Amino acid sequence: MTPSPSEPDELELALRDARDRFRGTFSAQCDAIQAAILALGAPGADAREIRGVVHKLVGLAGTIGFPAVGHKAADLEDLLATPDLHPAEALAILSAMREAFVGDCRQAPSWASATPAASAPSASATILLVDDDDDQRRITRLIIERGGYRVVTLSSADTLIETAREVRPDLIVLDVMMPGIDGHLSCRLLKSDPEVSGVPVMFCSSRSTLDERMAGLALGAVDYISKPIDPAELLFRIKRVLTMPAAAHEPARAVAGPATDLPAYADFVRKAGALVAAAPCAIALIRVDPSGRLLLARALADELRRRDLAGEFDRLHVVVLFVDLPGRVAVDRLKPLVDALLRDSVEVRIGVAASPVPGGFTLDALTGAAEDALAQARFHGIAIAQHGERTSAVSAGAAPRHLILLADDDPEVMRIVDAQMRTLHFDTVLTFDGEAALVALAGRPIDLLVLDLMLPKVTGFEILHRLRDLPAPKAKVIVLSARGREEDITRAFDLGADDYLTKPFRPQELAARVVRLLR
Repeated sequence: MTPSPSEPDELELALRDARDRFRGTFSAQCDAIQAAILALGAPGADAREIRGVVHKLVGLAGTIGFPAVGHKAADLEDLLATPDLHPAEALAILSAMREAFVGDCRQAPSWASATPAASAPSASATILLVDDDDDQRRITRLIIERGGYRVVTLSSADTLIETAREVRPDLIVLDVMMPGIDGHLSCRLLKSDPEVSGVPVMFCSSRSTLDERMAGLALGAVDYISKPIDPAELLFRIKRVLTMPAAAHEPARAVAGPATDLPAYADFVRKAGALVAAAPCAIALIRVDPSGRLLLARALADELRRRDLAGEFDRLHVVVLFVDLPGRVAVDRLKPLVDALLRDSVEVRIGVAASPVPGGFTLDALTGAAEDALAQARFHGIAIAQHGERTSAVSAGAAPRHLILLADDDPEVMRIVDAQMRTLHFDTVLTFDGEAALVALAGRPIDLLVLDLMLPKVTGFEILHRLRDLPAPKAKVIVLSARGREEDITRAFDLGADDYLTKPFRPQELAARVVRLLR
């Protein structure tokens, strides 16, 4: 039964309830944050717990009608993450957050924008939602249910694998910053489990920096949406993921052929943990196309010393431990391996992290740092990146450069996007009207098109339509447009767009989405 216009529905009631609780507890929360900030100078004080409290404010405040509070909370969270934190600066931001709260209270929230009209059920698709914040989880669940989906919720990721095996969701929407098993580790565990590795994962978090998005996409997530949640955007992105071909989000399967004879990851961990504790070590996390997995195993057999270890990290990655080798030397040892694979047209990306002293890092910490470096390598389009080093200093054997076609009639936008793409070592072709864009698409292989919709001569919609008639392989398409209406976004996706970003935009956000589509 649909509620009458004057009768609030369950989602509106949830938003009102959350807003009322927020108003009632905000002053006490600020007092607790202030006390924790003042205590940071004491021996053994740790900012992580209070960061967790502030983090929840970042995501929830904007959703329930306190946008200014959310912005100030984000500033405070960033400051609390800095190693040389000055309590006076944190207290100043906290004071500004209190003032923002007073201003937000004077503004009546518009629930209409937060409660999109329900659509027809989408083939009873099941969404598994994981978020540790009770209010945020309830509101997000109701938004997704209004899109016609069945929702199963978890307040932590502790039982995520077991629940995913049981309910067989069509999509997992996963918060990043949670106590215990966080979102990144959860995604890594999901993608290494044979029963659920094919389920697409979408991160939904207030942690939306470029590095956070890069890390999430590198772990295998298909999308990353920021809190505070825009309900219409969330439902559009869910619909897009669920209508993708399965191959777009399933992890690559191993090709038939001889086994690689590499130990399983559990066996690798049993041996590597003791070695990391006893000697300086470097770890390399290697991502390679499935077709090149056997070639990689053979190359490792030629390059590794007796004391080094290699193992199967998961279906897409191999992990290697170099004992008694600095990180730079490990990078040098990996360069011939990269060259050998590239000669056989096998694309490879490697992240390297080093512990310069015995027991300087645990095996988990060292592996996590290698994952971060691998994300940098994939983002910058280079073969090897070392954690803590400039990527340009450790690049080796880079794969062929991608060609990006930019189609926009605004010279300032073109200048910004072109500079961003070239920073990522992509080649670009610039066109300022639709006819020129079509000529460029027909004249040479284009890997990705960044497309404005309101182009002179031929519109972006017409270009999307004509792309269907071009021979494969077709360019990926990111629509970059000031047209943010629901019907425009829906029409663009229906015509084959792979992603949609509205103006004004952040160049770093566009870069992260380009890299995700080209990986």
